[in-house]
Amino acid sequence: MSIQMVHGLRTLHKMNIFHRDIKSGNILLTKNNESIKLADMNISKISKSGLACTQTGTPYYASP
Repeated sequence: MSIQMVHGLRTLHKMNIFHRDIKSGNILLTKNNESIKLADMNISKISKSGLACTQTGTPYYASP
């Protein structure tokens, strides 16, 4: 299971996206525990040309 999570993070990093909120509550298991999904990409970092800028989701769901 943890290998799937690392592969998911590696895929995001290859796309220059950094999750910034990895915790057990943001790691979802499927019903059969066969796969893992990373959730809550609300505040992620997108790196463009070496600089990281914050990408936020819907402001209605973000904390103040």
